[in-house]
Amino acid sequence: MIRAETVALFPNDGAAPKVETGWQAWLAEHTSTPWRPGEWDSDTLLFIGDLDNPMTRAFRCLTPDCDAIVGAMTRCTSCGKAKRKSGLTDEAFDAIHRSSYEGRRPTQRTGTCLVEGCTRGRHALEVCRRHYARWRRKARQGAVFADWLLAQEPLPPAPSCRVAGCPNTSENTYVLCAYHRGRWKRDLGRDPDLSLTNFIARGTPFLGAHMFSLRTLHPQVRAEPLYALAERDSNNRPLDPTALRGIVAMLSVVQTCLDDRLTRAVTDGQLPTANERAVWSTLSALIQRGHRAFRGVDPTASERWDLVEVGLPRNIGYGRRVNQGTLDFGGIRQPWLRELALDWGRVVRPHSPALREMVRAASVASHVLGSRADGGNDPAVLTAADMSLVFQAFVAMTKKDGTLYTARMRSQRFASFVALVDYGRRTDSLKTLPGSFARLNIHNIKEPEQDEDNIGKSLPESVIDQLDKHLDWLGVGIPHGTLPPHLVQHMHQTIYRILRDTGRRPLEIAALRRECISQDAGGYWLIYDNHKAKRMGRRLPIRQSEAENILRWRAAIEAVELPEAHARWLFPAATTRAQLHHLWPGTISNTWRVWLRQVPTLLSELIDPSGDGVPFDKALIFPYALRHSYAQRHADAGVDPETLRDLMDHKDLQTTQTYYQVSSKRKRQAQKVVAKHARDRYGNPTPGAAGASYELQSVAVPYGNCTEPRNVAAGGQSCPIRFQCAGCGFYRPDPSYRAAVEDEIARLRVNHEEALAMEASQFVIDNLAAQIEGYKTVLERIAADLARLPHEERVEIEQATVVLRKARAGEGKGRQMLPLTVAERHREDP
Repeated sequence: MIRAETVALFPNDGAAPKVETGWQAWLAEHTSTPWRPGEWDSDTLLFIGDLDNPMTRAFRCLTPDCDAIVGAMTRCTSCGKAKRKSGLTDEAFDAIHRSSYEGRRPTQRTGTCLVEGCTRGRHALEVCRRHYARWRRKARQGAVFADWLLAQEPLPPAPSCRVAGCPNTSENTYVLCAYHRGRWKRDLGRDPDLSLTNFIARGTPFLGAHMFSLRTLHPQVRAEPLYALAERDSNNRPLDPTALRGIVAMLSVVQTCLDDRLTRAVTDGQLPTANERAVWSTLSALIQRGHRAFRGVDPTASERWDLVEVGLPRNIGYGRRVNQGTLDFGGIRQPWLRELALDWGRVVRPHSPALREMVRAASVASHVLGSRADGGNDPAVLTAADMSLVFQAFVAMTKKDGTLYTARMRSQRFASFVALVDYGRRTDSLKTLPGSFARLNIHNIKEPEQDEDNIGKSLPESVIDQLDKHLDWLGVGIPHGTLPPHLVQHMHQTIYRILRDTGRRPLEIAALRRECISQDAGGYWLIYDNHKAKRMGRRLPIRQSEAENILRWRAAIEAVELPEAHARWLFPAATTRAQLHHLWPGTISNTWRVWLRQVPTLLSELIDPSGDGVPFDKALIFPYALRHSYAQRHADAGVDPETLRDLMDHKDLQTTQTYYQVSSKRKRQAQKVVAKHARDRYGNPTPGAAGASYELQSVAVPYGNCTEPRNVAAGGQSCPIRFQCAGCGFYRPDPSYRAAVEDEIARLRVNHEEALAMEASQFVIDNLAAQIEGYKTVLERIAADLARLPHEERVEIEQATVVLRKARAGEGKGRQMLPLTVAERHREDP
């Protein structure tokens, strides 16, 4: 139906643009054929969507007993009203509701006439329209319906309705079905001059939610939206027939989609829904782009580029497809700078994000140069002072919310502008630009100093414990293709556990294959791909419970029928239209944001002055934080950096060392706590100094403090008795070395057994046995001392011990062993 207000917007005043010669032929040549076979009928110009095609947004009503077709995954209007009125749950409503949809649509056949042998469709009293007319005449004469029915002869099949694509039959002199006869009468009342031939030529069948027709369009208009629809399909965009029907109604009164008055029509509300406007925006842009290609227009000739038309690469890596859209160079005020940016884009042809960054950087510099008296239009008068002002603008560059961009982002933007100026100099585009207008050594945007007391982005274990208690809410209300809600929840909860227990990156989890678990004599292994470092097929040892978590999900997803491309992934993508066949990592983050809004207040480990817990900032909770937490958990447990590097699959040990960073303040506090409990090898209290003195001593030996002057002076590298600390009078162990002493006892026991097997001399065996007993005595005395302390003080010592062990592991101190055959290694080094 064409709205009257639509016709009013397009008066026949000669303002319509003329269609250029050859435009229709170009469209026909560049339109993919056949387009949408099985759905699009080029003869009737009718689209009937396939409900099983994921590229068509048309669905059956969610009520099992209803056959209505709707434009979204929801219930039809009738079932929706009945559901709301019933007050029942979805499951209870689906079990009892019986739809009354049948026969409510003109295209819905309700069976054949009751007269035996008559194949015409039912109209009333379950007989066809012609038989019903005959019965009404007999009824006035007092006939009995049952007797009359037995006496009737079948009628020949009715001719089809003359409107192309209409499935109904005609039982009137107009050779139109009842639906189109009513439409014909309505249109004739509006336009008495309308001929039946013209009505039939532009008539459409009754259009369901999965249908649209181009028959109402002017013949030379039809090729334009068809071309745009085919181009849109090539970008993997689903088609919404409901939106197309509104667009077709608007286009029915124009002779080309290039008519500028269409923009005003959209602004004036001809497309009332946001979906219609969005679809038309895409189709209009595609038609305009095709028209420029038909005319041979250079897409880089203007200051506003269509990045798809220009053909720049996307460089999106992993993630969703990004609409490249348009890029306007008009924000660069100075002609010389704007032309330089345009030339850089034409020659270098960077990927579209890099070009956007360059234009943003040039716009920042342009704004600063525009404050000059000459507007910055003459590059020959620019000086070093101008470059310094430009640099300061990048230093102060803020986001929309007024906060500064990260130092890295600001530095990269400034570097982009400098690279643009350097390009102009290399290509002689800026011959008059003075050499003083250049970056100086002082033009560096430094990263802010790190707060040593808040290093890293790991979550406190207490916060993770609180999240675990609300894990049942994760994934609730999140759609994921055709997966039922309980499987969507199971999937996201499985992902959370894998992130928490393995410390892998979100992409590494999202891209896990079905066969990602292996088992051998050593236990279970997780097989994953380190995409960041391009190291594939990595193996991580995991516990049985972690393997069982993954295997339970694998059994659940294997019971679901999926497209072949998705079947090899543990976490498949939501639709076949996705660029990645496995889960997009951003989906995990999006799901977490919904979940965290539902989770009540989480408490941090801090206490306010009133003794209540301080709320934890939920903005600090994101999937990648669990990787930091995994690493921090191992670092705090005293795992050595080399082992943690292998677990994290870091290339550089320095990256792993960041998890062992301890602020000097926390270290001094921990030293002060444990120094009070230092003992000599006889168990006598020898409280040591904290701070710098303690730090020097802790470097000296692996199993405690050493006060032997020569060894301290040599930084722990000159022990006269070769680190047999248990028998040394200068040995000062404290509770923070318990784990190191236990490790040394275990090592000495292995050495003792090896010495016995080698039939070593008795003095060697006795020496090892004596060291074992000496260290055991040290442990017993430390344990006895701790047992006598109040609980609060023991907890304080345990926390201090974690801090110091972590600090020593990060510094590589306290674990290094020197060969017993080398007393003073530094003297023998060349």
